[in-house]
Amino acid sequence: IRTPLNGVIGFTDLLLQTSLDKNQEVFASSIRTSAHSLLGVGNDILDFSKIEAGKLELELVKTNLAELCEQAGSILSHAADKKGLKFYVDPGADVPEYALVDPVRLKQILVNLLGNAGKFTKKGEVGLHLAFQPSDGDRGFFTFRVIDTGIGISETDKEKLFKAFSQADGSTTRKFGGTGLGLAISESLARLMGSHIKLIS
Repeated sequence: IRTPLNGVIGFTDLLLQTSLDKNQEVFASSIRTSAHSLLGVGNDILDFSKIEAGKLELELVKTNLAELCEQAGSILSHAADKKGLKFYVDPGADVPEYALVDPVRLKQILVNLLGNAGKFTKKGEVGLHLAFQPSDGDRGFFTFRVIDTGIGISETDKEKLFKAFSQADGSTTRKFGGTGLGLAISESLARLMGSHIKLIS
């Protein structure tokens, strides 16, 4: 699925670099947006399948966590600007510069949480905070907090959030799209890292 989709995206990008009239540019941009959305759905399903089959393995790499937070945040910052939201990253004062983590999967979790925060926040701000609590030797616990001034969620709907193919509100799928897999995958990845996701609304 991904190979032909990447072909569609690649050739659409090339097409958008040629001389097009306004209608053609709108059509080509719509093709690219739809292809990226479909690619995201495919990636979610593949990740979920790997996790369910116990085939997903973490790759630990020495990673600059402040840079990783900035990279994850940069994906949201443009969308936040368009909505008039204040977006900030607080890398924490006493956080070690480097840690052994799987940067790809950790970034995937942060991007998912930040994306949801931005999606459901109409005004105010979205922030990403990082904190560290040392334990034994060169080990410790990192806490990543995504904070927003969004719409919140009821106690009843909280239970649905981390279930696969489930969303808190049926109208959410119609309004925002998505597979309902993002948070389920993020929670599974966090558990593979010996952690979990906690929600406070």
